[in-house]
Amino acid sequence: MTTSWIAAARWVKEHGYCLVHIPTGNKVTTKKTKLYIDIGDEIEALQAEGYSDQHITEIIPGAKRVMKTDCVMLDSFTAGMLCSIYDALNEQNRAKFDGMPILKAVNVGWKLYEKCKAPAATAG
Repeated sequence: MTTSWIAAARWVKEHGYCLVHIPTGNKVTTKKTKLYIDIGDEIEALQAEGYSDQHITEIIPGAKRVMKTDCVMLDSFTAGMLCSIYDALNEQNRAKFDGMPILKAVNVGWKLYEKCKAPAATAG
């Protein structure tokens, strides 16, 4: 069961970024977010080089916790987009939008953003 992610998005909008737990929509602790940031790039680099997940967990302390996380990193730009869309919706559609898993809400949000984006002004 998913729960509201809008509170986490509002926090991220003001503070920059954090991990959001996908099943619940809750903001993850700063300590786990920092671990994810510190180790995430190393893990991705080793995966790109063809290292197995098992080998990576042997090489990098804490990699197992990061690799099996069911979280997504949410940045302030994406959080701002989510909050803007949520605030523009009527109550019925807010409930539908907020009831979506966060990854689906982000995908729907970017599609709405692209649809509503004003065409670029042409130089004369």
